[in-house]
Amino acid sequence: MAILNPNILVVEDDRETRTLIAKYLRNNACNVTAVSDGREMSRAMADHRVDLIILDVMLPGEDGLSLCRKVRSEAQTPIIMLTARGEDVDRIVGLEMGADDYLTKPFNPRELLARINAVLRRQAAAQAASSIEGASTLAFEGWRIDLRLRELRNPEGARVAVTSAEFDLLRRWPRDVARQPARPHAGPQHRLVRALHRRAGQPHPPQDRAQSARSDHHQDGALRRLSVHAKN
Repeated sequence: MAILNPNILVVEDDRETRTLIAKYLRNNACNVTAVSDGREMSRAMADHRVDLIILDVMLPGEDGLSLCRKVRSEAQTPIIMLTARGEDVDRIVGLEMGADDYLTKPFNPRELLARINAVLRRQAAAQAASSIEGASTLAFEGWRIDLRLRELRNPEGARVAVTSAEFDLLRRWPRDVARQPARPHAGPQHRLVRALHRRAGQPHPPQDRAQSARSDHHQDGALRRLSVHAKN
């Protein structure tokens, strides 16, 4: 899950459905607030941070579509709509109102959890990309990239010569890690850092020494060329 123990707000007027969703999500490392209508939803959102909303379409008083539009006009909180009606027009209208996903009742709770995870991952990737675009420097494992000067410095502060292709690969690292948070040391950028360590005559980073011999043969063609270049 992109956010550890995300705060999920469930807005569902049917007590049994609301209770079942809340129980399942709590059993899967989510913090859950469950409410029955729009007024309770507004109070819950004012009281604490909400990472994602599960919003039923058919609610007493203000319906879910109207609430979705209202939330989207004020914030980018992800929204998954629930409905007992499966017509295409309902899904289309919900998505047009700003919903991030749509699920028709009855549904498997595992599918709901999978959709929550997918929506949160997409949001994390978008936020990472946005932060990269607006940043002037990036840092990783003690290394620093100056995006304005297109300059790389090692943990000791010394400038390291890199090709344009290597620089572009490294600047995408935070975004790629956001997409695969469970494998921060498995991507091509991490293998490039090992090559840069060799280029500078330094040992591998500590977490890589036990794995370096096993992982090198998995490099793709471009990274093999980078490794060869680094040794020259």
